[in-house]
Amino acid sequence: MVTDKGYHSGAVVKRMESYEVKTYIPEKQQSGNRHWEGKAEEQEAVYRNRRRVQGEHGKNLLRRRGELVERSFAHCYETGGMRRTHLRGHENILKRQLIHVGAFNLSLILRVLLVRASRGSGRTSRESCFCASFLAAML
Repeated sequence: MVTDKGYHSGAVVKRMESYEVKTYIPEKQQSGNRHWEGKAEEQEAVYRNRRRVQGEHGKNLLRRRGELVERSFAHCYETGGMRRTHLRGHENILKRQLIHVGAFNLSLILRVLLVRASRGSGRTSRESCFCASFLAAML
């Protein structure tokens, strides 16, 4: 599981290990030393997480997360205009965000289908083109 620094805590890392999930959560900058008295399992879990994050595979995973997740959110909020909304009510704002992000994801799917359709010939490109036109007609 790859997340950002905001989710790092000893308890979270220990809980994820109890679910047998490998974590790649970078640590926040702390002003002092950690106090591990009575928290030996938590300490070991945090140190294993730290070792994974500092390794080459962990760095690659965090880089990919930044490229895929953070960039798409930044695009939706900045370019897509989700930073400011003129709606009242939390529920209405959540609906607006759901529609906006759904449309963004649909655009990614259509882009993949259309590129696949334009590159090749034969049955797969016809199927891709049909799917793309069907999804576009639904909108």
